[in-house]
Amino acid sequence: MPYIQNEDKKNLDKSIKYISTALRTGDFRGRLNYTISTIFSNLLQSEGMSYRLINDFIGVLECAKLEAYRRIAAPYEDSKKMANGDIYPPSNIVIRNCLQCGDAGETFSANGLCLKCVMLNAGFDESAKSIQRFDADIDDLSKDNAK
Repeated sequence: MPYIQNEDKKNLDKSIKYISTALRTGDFRGRLNYTISTIFSNLLQSEGMSYRLINDFIGVLECAKLEAYRRIAAPYEDSKKMANGDIYPPSNIVIRNCLQCGDAGETFSANGLCLKCVMLNAGFDESAKSIQRFDADIDDLSKDNAK
């Protein structure tokens, strides 16, 4: 999200409101594309052609796209999935390799991890003899239980 200073917002909001109003009628797609392309063209003319400007502009578009997807599209999709049912099986059913270590297997957590990675992430250490917990609490509990 482009969290910019309020003063910068004030300087842009009037123009953005005008453009947004103009885009509301009819098919906005072509006019929005024209608006974005014209802004880019104006930047190219004022800043000069450079890889950096092209890369920065495309990066801004990509970040705006991702932010719109994350904040608007994904929650909408999730609500439709809940209302109408999911077409995909749970990811741990279709995953064939651990998403963390890449090991093949048959059973994975809901996050796509094999048991070894789940255990390692939980603080257990893999060893030849057994998996040992590093937390001092576990050691203290075993001493208490031995009494």
